[in-house]
Amino acid sequence: RFWDAVQELKCVHSRDVSHKVQEIWNEYLGSDANCPINIDSKSFEISKKNMDSNPNNRWIFDEAAGHVYQLMKNDSYPRYLRSDMYKEYLNGTKKKYYMNGFEN
Repeated sequence: RFWDAVQELKCVHSRDVSHKVQEIWNEYLGSDANCPINIDSKSFEISKKNMDSNPNNRWIFDEAAGHVYQLMKNDSYPRYLRSDMYKEYLNGTKKKYYMNGFEN
């Protein structure tokens, strides 16, 4: 959700950027964040420095979003592909596919 929020930030009207930046900070990175994310200290420090110096910048969280993207790409997604939940999904899809008279 953090990565999605950062992508949305790039598209909001310029007058809404500072409000959206503050929302993202409060939700994911602030000390009392509702849904804190686990990012490396370098990404966090860059984001914090950006918040302190220019909270009206729509690219303020790019470093952190890049880190989260790499985690999703290299860890979460491959783990999902190996999960029982995904395997059950595939098996269910294949059964449906064959039951409708289609070949694979």
